Amino acid sequence: MSCEGQGGCLLYTSSIDGVSWAASANVGIHVTDSDWSVVTNTTYVFYARYNETVFDSYCSRALLFGDGVLSSGGTISWQSEHVVRAANTTLAFPNEIVRVDTNNRVWLGYQEDNHSDCGGTGIQVHA
Repeated sequence: MSCEGQGGCLLYTSSIDGVSWAASANVGIHVTDSDWSVVTNTTYVFYARYNETVFDSYCSRALLFGDGVLSSGGTISWQSEHVVRAANTTLAFPNEIVRVDTNNRVWLGYQEDNHSDCGGTGIQVHA
């Protein structure tokens, strides 16, 4: 399966009881095996992703955030993505985690890797 011209697509499904599951739906965005995060507050679904081809090996990619409205039937109406951190030639932004706090504020944690393979310093910090 290909999304955005790359192998690997974000799919979702839903269940009311944890036993029966709806058919999977393709969001249409590319994700690697582990560089994305999803959370819901029962009204909206939020995701973050680092748009790379292979996990933790590419610079010059943006850190992206998306959201969608949940329907009572379990489908999601996705909105356009937003750029959280713009692509940078020496930086990578892997290991993102998105969470919603008790005030329904969305938080996004991620690693900023001044990637030595891309001419950076090799210093990593967590935001």
